[in-house]
Amino acid sequence: MKLSSTNDLLLWQQLARLVSSPDENSLNELVRFFAMEFKADSCALYLLDERTDELVLRCAHGDAQGQIDRFRLGQGITGAAAFHRKILQVSHMQQDPRTDARSQFESILVVPIEEEENLRGVVNLKSRTLRRFSKEEIRTLEEVCPLVLALLNAVSVDETMRRRSDEVRALNELGQAMNSGLGLDESLDLIASLAADVLRARGAAVRLIVEDGSLALATVLTESEGALDPEYEKRIADYVAATGEPIMIDDVRSTRDPLALGASMACVPLVLQDRIVGTLTLFDKFGPLGRERRRFSVDDLNMLFALSSQIAAEIEDIRLTGRLQELVRSEKQQGAQLQRLYNRSLALLESISDGLLAI
Repeated sequence: MKLSSTNDLLLWQQLARLVSSPDENSLNELVRFFAMEFKADSCALYLLDERTDELVLRCAHGDAQGQIDRFRLGQGITGAAAFHRKILQVSHMQQDPRTDARSQFESILVVPIEEEENLRGVVNLKSRTLRRFSKEEIRTLEEVCPLVLALLNAVSVDETMRRRSDEVRALNELGQAMNSGLGLDESLDLIASLAADVLRARGAAVRLIVEDGSLALATVLTESEGALDPEYEKRIADYVAATGEPIMIDDVRSTRDPLALGASMACVPLVLQDRIVGTLTLFDKFGPLGRERRRFSVDDLNMLFALSSQIAAEIEDIRLTGRLQELVRSEKQQGAQLQRLYNRSLALLESISDGLLAI
């Protein structure tokens, strides 16, 4: 298929529109438009995770059968193109030893996306039928790569701004909860729900240090039964409470299958004036589409730390209020008991006086 200049212009206009008004669906629109424009059965965008040197699936459009969530650099045809920073086309994928056995596609084109000398990710286009992308198609993809990079940067900025907005909203809602007079149980449920919502996690757990110094489960929030292994989470929380150091786990596997992704987890201490009063755990982060599992980031940890001091203060405030109320009740009970004892003593004295007068 040879792209006309009109099609080229429409492609540039579409990308320029996405860059000028980025939102959480812009990258999904990008891969959908590429799949339609280049008559591909599938288009996928992978972004580089520099911590692990892996290409992680960000979004995809079209036939998702055989779609792999992540590649190591150099793994498969997609990983090879990223490793060598070169466009790679294979027309007979099923005859290529780098092709995953589960793939049902026959042809693939992989285009790396670079920023100066740094790899940002790749776009791959796949077809179920035998085809070879033309030089004009490849040239067009090369030419629009700067716009794709600009879109990635624009979406990154938009996500950062939305995350900051979520942080402000979370802090405001937490402050309102602290002034609402809720009890400890209701406040902890609200805190768990709020933290999970802001950081897009499928569950949250709060543990508190009790009088004997142990860590007790105060509340747990999950979207589905069996989503959290409480014994494993407790071991992580115990370590965090003992050391005061946060922990992020990228893959809590529930199966031995190396390709099966488990729930990610992040756990931070709840600290009040250099004293740890509990822990907050979030698990199973999900992406914008709710399709692929994603890892918690350093930004997520910073957000949790921003919340943790207020959460700890709220917990201690409720506990202190509860203790004061208990003391007041105790003093009232003691006063009532003293009053009853005084009344009985007075009655006894009066009865003795009456007896003496009778004698």
